[in-house]
Amino acid sequence: MVGGIINGNHAQNGNGGGVNLNKGLSVSGGAQFYGNTAGDSGGAITQWNSGQAVSISGSAFDTNTAKNNGGAVFVNESFLTLTNSTFTSNTVDSGSTANTYGGGVYAGGGWTAAA
Repeated sequence: MVGGIINGNHAQNGNGGGVNLNKGLSVSGGAQFYGNTAGDSGGAITQWNSGQAVSISGSAFDTNTAKNNGGAVFVNESFLTLTNSTFTSNTVDSGSTANTYGGGVYAGGGWTAAA
């Protein structure tokens, strides 16, 4: 995905308020994700168990929300590379005392980040 705006989407009881996939993913070119909500994990992006790399570069994530893990981005069983991207006011809120992880990013397969 190069550029574009993903805004105000809802996965009410599921994952990936903006994007939900089980493949490799590259996001770049000023892509913007804001105001997306997931009833489970990955307010803006969820990538499940594919073992394929996820790369996010030069993108912005703002005010995305997930109930369980990864307020903006949830990547599980895959490697995540973040470069020159911003994460602002993303949250995870289970609504109870249940454990939650990664207000901005949850990376279950390892990750690297650079400015």
